[in-house]
Amino acid sequence: MIMIASNVLMACAAFIAAAAVSPADPATRPASGPATAAASKPSAAAVQAIIDQIKACEQPSEAAALFTRGRSLDVNNLDLCRAYMTKMLTLGYPRVAYYAAREVSRLDAKDGTAWSAIAYYHAKDAKFSLAMDPAVRAASLLENDASAMGNLGQLLGWADELKHKPVLSAVAAKMFKDNEKTWKTVAAFNAGYSQSAAKVKVYAAAAKKLDEATQEADKQEKESIATIRNADAYVRAARQRVADLTEENRKNQNSLDLMNRVGGSGNFKKDLENKINNIKAAINTLNGQIGQWTNKAKDAVQSVAKAREKTARAKIEADKHPMPELEWKVPSVNGTVTPDAEAGGKRIVLTPPPPPATAPGNPPAEPAPAASRPAASEAQSALNLAKMLLQNNRTDKALASLREIVLRFPNTAVAKEAQDLIRQNEKP
Repeated sequence: MIMIASNVLMACAAFIAAAAVSPADPATRPASGPATAAASKPSAAAVQAIIDQIKACEQPSEAAALFTRGRSLDVNNLDLCRAYMTKMLTLGYPRVAYYAAREVSRLDAKDGTAWSAIAYYHAKDAKFSLAMDPAVRAASLLENDASAMGNLGQLLGWADELKHKPVLSAVAAKMFKDNEKTWKTVAAFNAGYSQSAAKVKVYAAAAKKLDEATQEADKQEKESIATIRNADAYVRAARQRVADLTEENRKNQNSLDLMNRVGGSGNFKKDLENKINNIKAAINTLNGQIGQWTNKAKDAVQSVAKAREKTARAKIEADKHPMPELEWKVPSVNGTVTPDAEAGGKRIVLTPPPPPATAPGNPPAEPAPAASRPAASEAQSALNLAKMLLQNNRTDKALASLREIVLRFPNTAVAKEAQDLIRQNEKP
C-alpha cells in the first residue's frame, strides 16, 4: 500500500505539472503554421489506447501514470478525464477522482458523476458551503442516484438547522428551484436530510446561543464605552466648575470677613451672603451629579463584565457540542458504490492548484460564515474591558481578565500588552 501511495503521489505530481502548461497559454503555445500544427496535433489513436489501458488497469498508480501520459498528449480530452475519474471511483479513491472530475465538469457540465465527486471531496473536507453547488447539480442530473440524493439531503439538513442560505451559481440556483419539491419525495434525500438535521440540531442551538451572547456583549460594550466617555467628559467639566466656584466663594468669603471686621452692614453685605450661599448650593448640586455619573460609569463596566461572562459560559457550552461529523456517501458509478479506500486516514491525495475562476462549471467560492467572530476582535474587546476595569479601580477583576487574555491569545500583540499591564498593576 505504501508503494502504491508513493507511485500515485508521483503520478499526480506529474499530472499537475503537465496540466499547468495548457495549449491555451500564449506563453507556451507554439507558433502557428502548417508544419507546427501537424506536429503538435495529438494522435487520437494514441490517446484512445491510453483510455483503453486506464479502463483495464487495476492499480491506482498505474491509472495515474497513464492519465498523466494522456494529458501530455491532449489536455482537454473529455473521454480521457472521464475514464480516469471513473477508474478512481471504482478503485475506491473518490478524493483522487476529484482532479479529473473537476476537468470533466469543465468540459461537460451535464456529467452528474463529476459533480457528485466534486461535492464529496468538499464535504469530506467539511467545506459544506463549497459542496452545496456541485451537490445540487449532481442531484439534478442523477435523480435516481442514492449517493447524490443522500449527500444533498445532508447538506440541506445542515444548512436549514444553521439557518444558512446556500450560495449557488445561477445554473445551480435554477436547478434547485426546479427540483426542490421532487427531491422531498425521494427516500434517499429525506434520509440524508433527517440524519443531518438530527445531528446538527444540538450544535446549532449552542452555536446560536453563543452568537446571540456575543452580539449582546458587543452591543453592551459599545453602549458602555459611550456612557463611560460621556461620564468622563461631564465629570472633568463639573470638577473644573466646582474648582472655579470654590475659588470664587473663597474670595467672596474673604470680602465678607473683612466687612464683619470693620462693622460693615447693609444690602451689599446681605447680597454677598446670598451669593456665597447660592454658590455653595451650586457646588453641592455639581458634586451630586459627579457622583451620579461616576456610578453610571461603574454600572457600565459591570454590565460589560456580566455580558462577557455570559458569552464565556455560552462558549464553554458550545465547545461541549462541536459540529458532528456527517456520513457522506461515496459517489456511485452506474449505481455501484465502491467503499472509500482512504477511510481511516490513508490519504494519497495531492491537492493541485484550482482551475481558473472563469472556467465553465467551476463551483462558487465558499463564503465566510456570517456568524463567525475573528479571534483578534475578541481579544481586543477583552483587553478593552480589562482597561476599563483598571480605570475604575477594579484591579483584581482586571488582572484576572488580563491573565485569561495571555492564556487564550498567546503570541499576539494583545497578549503582550496584557502582560505589560499585569506587570504594571500586580502587587509585589
